[in-house]
Amino acid sequence: MEKKYNYDSPYALSFQPSNATFTINVQSLSTSTVSYDANGGTGTPPTDTTVYADGSTVTVLGQGSMSKAGNTFAGWATSTAGTGTIYKAGNTFVMGATNVTLYAQWTESTAGMPVINFSANPPTVSSGGSTTLTWSVTSSPVANSSFISRLISLFSTNASAADTITCVASYDWTGTKPNSGSEVQQNITSDKHYQLSCSNSVGTTTRNVYVSVESPLGNIQNLTASKSNDCGGKIKLSWTPYLGASNYIVSQYNTDGTLIGNISTSSTSIVISGTATTSYSFTVEAYNASGNALTNVSNTVTATSSGACPNVGGECTILSGTGFVLNQTGTWTVTSSCSLNCSYEWSGAGISSPIKTAENTLNKIYTTLGVKNIRVTITGDGGAAYCSGGVTATTTIRQGGSDTHER
Repeated sequence: MEKKYNYDSPYALSFQPSNATFTINVQSLSTSTVSYDANGGTGTPPTDTTVYADGSTVTVLGQGSMSKAGNTFAGWATSTAGTGTIYKAGNTFVMGATNVTLYAQWTESTAGMPVINFSANPPTVSSGGSTTLTWSVTSSPVANSSFISRLISLFSTNASAADTITCVASYDWTGTKPNSGSEVQQNITSDKHYQLSCSNSVGTTTRNVYVSVESPLGNIQNLTASKSNDCGGKIKLSWTPYLGASNYIVSQYNTDGTLIGNISTSSTSIVISGTATTSYSFTVEAYNASGNALTNVSNTVTATSSGACPNVGGECTILSGTGFVLNQTGTWTVTSSCSLNCSYEWSGAGISSPIKTAENTLNKIYTTLGVKNIRVTITGDGGAAYCSGGVTATTTIRQGGSDTHER
């Protein structure tokens, strides 16, 4: 029967009598220590003499006899800056395979120090504007409120509420200041930094306020308004793009100055609809992506809108073809009610691809005899109409034949 003995220690002895072979296994056991650093404090940090195995539990020690002037002890961290986990006395953590140093963390104590209320109103001004600085200063009470401690603090040089407080201004204002007051800063043309530092026997408190100057607004350039070429009461507006603008607000007014509405657009050329042959006024402002105005309200421009759109309707009278003699020039003619921006597209016999013209006539030569059918699409601001008809090309002069029309 084979037997094996293992001992849970840094050194384990095992043997196997069945084959009379003895083996001594020396097992390496990782051990580490925990040390404490005052991290700028004075006095003696606690000492932990325990040697910890990897995976052991460590209980964090307390403050010891350490202290730091003007600060209170806030615990321990694995870095001097206090990043990562903050450990309090009695907290635990699992030990790793390497030594650990815990650094004391200190929080500045304000007990007995001046308390400053300091503000600027308004904090943002137009160039050349003014702001009012207002402040008040008191001493904060000492941390320990017991009767004996308050008696001690009253006669101590460290933290009396009756301490003399001295305040000094710096940066964009100067001089010694009273414990409370207000002061107007005028003609501000650039961003300002105002600092107030107040001291008593316990320490010094500093507060800062900042006043910013609004960037001067620009102006929309080359704003024009004119009657649109499109019918239906339209006016065209255009202006020069403004650097940094992501959108523009166009305000439309009646001629008596009443606001009709605002239009948001990213374009610098737009067509606005209204009532036909009516005058309107407009202004434009530019804004950045954050919604802040970049320009002042522009100058006002006025224009009269375009007239009503005519009805092309199905009132086209189909073409008549005249003079279609073999190998001679003949003329197709079409009439309609179109009167604005009219165009004509011709297709049919002898036309390999549609022909567009601005006139209502088309000259054509036919080289073969017979009936020639043709179709015209008439397009205007009021819509479109379609007409078709036919003629016979002969060897003698003959007038056109039947016509039809449709919409």
